[in-house]
Amino acid sequence: MRRVTIGSALALLVAGCESPPPPRRRPHVEPPDVPVVDGGTRRCALRSDAPGEVSRGADPGRMRIAWNGEHWAVVWSETIDDEPAVFFARIDADGSRPRPPLRVSERRTYASAPAVCWNQTAWSVFFTGGLREVGDIYQARVTSRGSAVGRPWRMTRGERLDIDPAVATTGTTTGLVWSAREADQRWSVYGKVLDRWDRPGAPLTLMRNSSLALGPAELLWTGQEWAAAYVTAGQEVFGVELARLDGLGQLRGSVRRMTDARIGDVSAERRFAIAWNGQRYGLAWSELRDGQRRLYFRWVSARGNPLSEPRELGVEGEVATSPALAAVGDGTLLLAWESEREGDRRVAVSLLDEEGNPQREPVTLRGVEGIATQPALAVSADAVGVATRSRRGISFHRVTLGNCRH
Repeated sequence: MRRVTIGSALALLVAGCESPPPPRRRPHVEPPDVPVVDGGTRRCALRSDAPGEVSRGADPGRMRIAWNGEHWAVVWSETIDDEPAVFFARIDADGSRPRPPLRVSERRTYASAPAVCWNQTAWSVFFTGGLREVGDIYQARVTSRGSAVGRPWRMTRGERLDIDPAVATTGTTTGLVWSAREADQRWSVYGKVLDRWDRPGAPLTLMRNSSLALGPAELLWTGQEWAAAYVTAGQEVFGVELARLDGLGQLRGSVRRMTDARIGDVSAERRFAIAWNGQRYGLAWSELRDGQRRLYFRWVSARGNPLSEPRELGVEGEVATSPALAAVGDGTLLLAWESEREGDRRVAVSLLDEEGNPQREPVTLRGVEGIATQPALAVSADAVGVATRSRRGISFHRVTLGNCRH
């Protein structure tokens, strides 16, 4: 007879009382990058309000726009009495401009290439400036009502030529990157992270040094790290690279090239745009092929590796340049670009699907004098603010989003 001990009896009793194993959980499936509404209806850029004039006589240089939760800010450069100066304009949520533009840079100085962000208490405007020529990075503060806070102050010093700043913010810290021409004629891209009192969180970071020209750069905050993208150029533009920085602004990983072959042409201005949709980067760039400027798009991983083949955007016979990208939520990106056909220059605005295709009928923007070029984007809670340039100056457009019309 098998001997039964107290321990074995208790084990049998416990085993008999055990509940059946729980059912296996279904594997987690990531949601699509582009939301699907009402059985396949996607969001689209639907319409634009009538353009409003922001400025007359702006220079052809850089123009930027940002949103702070209540209103937009537009910054640009404009020559007044033979002095290139930086200006700021506040645009209300309904698209109106409540007061005249503010000159941010000081008189008897040179200033250009502005960038702007909201630091939770005021607008921070960065620009390239100097007494007789540009050569250092300056910062100025502007209140939410559009008034200057003190005088601009210099952020960089030294023998190198510091130009083309780009900024982004986490809400509590500000990331700053710029291009520099060194004393030995080599090019560099630098970055630093500032707290809300403009104190550096870490030493200055050198992201790239090359005999090739580097920049202008764009800067993003992904929620976990900073990402700086810039072009490399020699006798022609070679491609777009990505450098990643940790929260303190220190280089993370290696620099990656996001484009394949040389993208051509000699100008490095407004050649690409990059945005983060929460999982991956969207990259759009203008490329010179067969003597015509064409627009391409691809998805790029968080580490800077291409995830898709370049996809040509635009239509046959269109000269497509000056892309601008912005994330509008739910993994969706919005693209604006300059479109020229038979001498007619305008800006097209479209949401992109998960493959990078624009909507069937993009919204067309024209400035106050009938043409629009060089778009800049900033997203609010229910609309997209688009600043465009024309011969006369700068116009502001408010584009609404909604379900696509079939």
